[in-house]
Amino acid sequence: MRRVLFYLALAAAVVSFLSFLLKMVRWIETKRPELPEKTAEKATVKTSNATELNATANETATTPPKMLKSPFPFLITPNRYAYVVLLKEGKVLIFRDGQQVKKGRRVKRSILNRVKRTGLRASVCHRIKGRRFLCIFPDGRYREATLRLLCELLVVAPKLEETAYPENITDFLRKWRLSWMRIKEDFSSYAALYHPSFRNRYGDLRDWLTYRRANLDKIKYIDLVVEDPVYVKMPATEDEYVVFFNQLYRSNIKRVSGLKGLLLKLEEGKLKILTETGL
Repeated sequence: MRRVLFYLALAAAVVSFLSFLLKMVRWIETKRPELPEKTAEKATVKTSNATELNATANETATTPPKMLKSPFPFLITPNRYAYVVLLKEGKVLIFRDGQQVKKGRRVKRSILNRVKRTGLRASVCHRIKGRRFLCIFPDGRYREATLRLLCELLVVAPKLEETAYPENITDFLRKWRLSWMRIKEDFSSYAALYHPSFRNRYGDLRDWLTYRRANLDKIKYIDLVVEDPVYVKMPATEDEYVVFFNQLYRSNIKRVSGLKGLLLKLEEGKLKILTETGL
């Protein structure tokens, strides 16, 4: 009897160890960086930041962005574990590390039904933690959704569409970061990055800029680090894009870190922010 109990305990220990290894492998894969160039860097010299920002502004003002095409539906940054759910076609496409993954009909049907039950339509969602996802919609709305899915990124679209995006979309995030760090010296450059129709939980553009101005007198410095950005085309639109990234914000009065999302709109060759949300 003791021998039987010993073997049962040993088997349970082996199963627990294998389960732990599998979770570690999945965690490492989801944390793999997707962009070849380093996008998260600390700005240490204010003069270099100003030169870099002005150079980017001049370049985007003189030349319209070149439009590129992605071989992956909606995914501008493909190296993610992503589900693309096509509601009208009743299909689910799964991508991992830049490759399409084949799954059985039963698995795909389960994914499709779980997404339908949440009431999501055209949207892009990024995992926060566990089953919590941050979802952004074409009209600028955003909300948290609880989804029992294994993916890191979820795209819900009516149907398949061509994925075209501006070549300078990665430069925009860099420009926004530098503008925020220099907001005390040049508030107008920061404000110019936002669309007139901007809205978020603070209100419209006027309310947002008033909120941003409120504590500028107290702030002595701003240090902002952007990590692990993800770029996705918003479904059912021709000129809207979503950027998710981990933000590390530090100033003399506040420290914040967490997932952030921007909804960008391409208008007259320039990208503008339609909504901004952080968790």
